[in-house]
Amino acid sequence: MKVSKAISLQDYNLIGEFEEIKTTLSRKKYARLRDRQLSYWVLAGDRGLPHVFLGQTLGEILETPFEDLVTTPGVGQKKLASLVDLLERAARDDRPVKESSRRDGRLGNGGAPTGERFDPTQVSEGAWQNWKKTVVRWGLEDEVIGRLAPSLQPIPTVIWDTPLREYLDSTLADIRARKTHGEKRTRIVLEMFFLVHSLFGKSKGGKHLRVSLTPQSICEVEAWLESTRGTLALLGELRDNLASPLVKQLEDDAGKMAADAVGKVIGLRGAPQRVAIVAKRIGVTRARVYQMLEQCARILAVRWPQGRQELAELAERYEEDDQSEAAKLLKGVRNLLFTAKD
Repeated sequence: MKVSKAISLQDYNLIGEFEEIKTTLSRKKYARLRDRQLSYWVLAGDRGLPHVFLGQTLGEILETPFEDLVTTPGVGQKKLASLVDLLERAARDDRPVKESSRRDGRLGNGGAPTGERFDPTQVSEGAWQNWKKTVVRWGLEDEVIGRLAPSLQPIPTVIWDTPLREYLDSTLADIRARKTHGEKRTRIVLEMFFLVHSLFGKSKGGKHLRVSLTPQSICEVEAWLESTRGTLALLGELRDNLASPLVKQLEDDAGKMAADAVGKVIGLRGAPQRVAIVAKRIGVTRARVYQMLEQCARILAVRWPQGRQELAELAERYEEDDQSEAAKLLKGVRNLLFTAKD
């Protein structure tokens, strides 16, 4: 290939990379991408972008000889490197994504967040579209954000009950432009979709399968309830297999103080304590304790929506033994955490 201006060794390397990725993207499997503008693969945190090319479609870029690209006014080596990175992102749309680019100053990966912490600036429109497809493919549109989050502590309560379908018709730009979605809320939404895609993105799914995403502690409770159908559990069994996992879930979602307050009020490790005593022992007001208890009930309504019905059925077994210590513990758990609020 001849280029009209003198080029360096690095330019030759870029030519090689461009021709290689061009060959890849010219394959039939990428035909569906060629009508998309190059801006489709841009990330929020990208720098040094080849803006002159962003309005062109992938197909137009692939049809342009490299010598024309390299002689475009205002396009230097760094912008050409960024162009190659954007093309590589397009090719990675359906592939596992490596975490870093090969050269300093190049763009980051565009298919998933880099590093250990989720970085919403490292999400492209292409990646977002793929994550949404995974949600739909597995029928998870009605899963709510509060059920998926590893912990509810950093999640605003106003979006706990927001289903994923709320965002399926939105582009990444649409979400970032919402007045109610600042940086924090946008990050949370993207992270929940990424979580689903990480679990199921490589699987095709099927109409004969139904996926249910449930916190580990709640899974343990449900498994125990299923294994003890028709029996009366003893006090120790209820503590270890029902009350303790629920308190553990609350510690993850509301913090240790709130979980400890719940444990004391229901009598997890001893006799049940009145709210006034609990407030004095943990050094807060009674109003604050009531606030924490109400928050914990709200958390379990999100984490385990079937809990109220499950425990109502469990309580029926204790109707003739309602003065036993086991029955009292179960009643305390239900009254505190699973009483319907109209």
